[in-house]
Amino acid sequence: MINTNKSAAKMASFSSGIMLSRSEAQRQKGDELRMRAAGIDPTKIDEQWLGEVMSRRQKKEAKVDEDVEKEKRLAAELPMEKSEVVSKKPEGRLTWLHKALVLAAKGRIPVPQIYNIIQSSKFTSGVSSKVGLKMKGLVSANLHLFKKEQQKSLQSGRLMDFSKDGSSGSEEEKKKSKKRKHSNSYSASSHSRHSRSRSRSSSRRSDSRKKKKKRKKEKEKEKEKEKEKDRSRSHDDRSHEKKEKEREKEKERDRDSDDAVKKKKKDKAKDKKEEKAAKEEKAHKEKKEEKSKKDKSHKEDKVKEKPGKEDRKASKAAKEAAAKLAAAEEELAKAREEEEPQDEEDEPQEVPEAAVSSYNFQDASQLDERFPPSAQAAGAMGSVKMKLSGWKPACLRM
Repeated sequence: MINTNKSAAKMASFSSGIMLSRSEAQRQKGDELRMRAAGIDPTKIDEQWLGEVMSRRQKKEAKVDEDVEKEKRLAAELPMEKSEVVSKKPEGRLTWLHKALVLAAKGRIPVPQIYNIIQSSKFTSGVSSKVGLKMKGLVSANLHLFKKEQQKSLQSGRLMDFSKDGSSGSEEEKKKSKKRKHSNSYSASSHSRHSRSRSRSSSRRSDSRKKKKKRKKEKEKEKEKEKEKDRSRSHDDRSHEKKEKEREKEKERDRDSDDAVKKKKKDKAKDKKEEKAAKEEKAHKEKKEEKSKKDKSHKEDKVKEKPGKEDRKASKAAKEAAAKLAAAEEELAKAREEEEPQDEEDEPQEVPEAAVSSYNFQDASQLDERFPPSAQAAGAMGSVKMKLSGWKPACLRM
């Protein structure tokens, strides 16, 4: 049978021999309508309707600290070679020293390089007293950046020779030497100009030679000093490392000792707490035992008191029952006496039930129920019960 229902026919649509679901067919129709609205032929989808799935995520830009970048840039731009720094004017050296110390305090420039440049003799050559005092103030304010040995050498160096009088030790020595030369030249002789010119030329030559020799010696001395400084630095670094290691070991020992003391204190406190808890538990148990013993003794006393009361009650009940039974026996005896003459006359008469008091029978039955026969109930009590149980009226004896 072929299903001709319209809804069943709409469940599937066929496109180029492939069975598609209804939702897929609707999706394709919507895509075709959009493509036609955009002026695209849906039959040429491979040529015109090409696309790519792109993510909408945007990469987070790394936040750059402007101050840090500025410091790095200034540190890279600042010259750190001795020849470049010394070739500057005294004011330029002052600005360089200020920048170098600021960047060294921030950790952007190594301090040993600054120390090597400052300690050179060319760094302070041609420096006036004002500029020298400013340099001295900068170095003395930032002495904490240098090592102890470097601090000592700086404090006894050329920068500290500048004073408020407007002169330095090196300048005074130069002035004195010039004055001596000038006085010697004037006091030597009053020769002719020719001899003077000769002496001047020879003195100039000798001075230039001496200056060259001095420069060489100074360079050699500076090299030796730098080597010694490098050696002392390496030695200082090693000794500093050893000292730091020893300090760390001492700190670890102190920490271990402190930890041991703390552990001992904690253990003692725990032991005390445990002892207190054990004592409290023992006291609690002892109190419980005492209470239980007191309760038991109290119960036993009560049990001892109860039997006496019960005996008294039982004796009272027995007396009452005996009195009631005696009254019943008297009534029964009277009834028998009345029945005996009737038997002799052979005139059978029904004994009225009223002859025996219902009250007495009820009392006897109640007594039988309340007080069952026991070893104590003997004598008159037992005989009365037997009589009551074996007694029958005259009408029933026949």
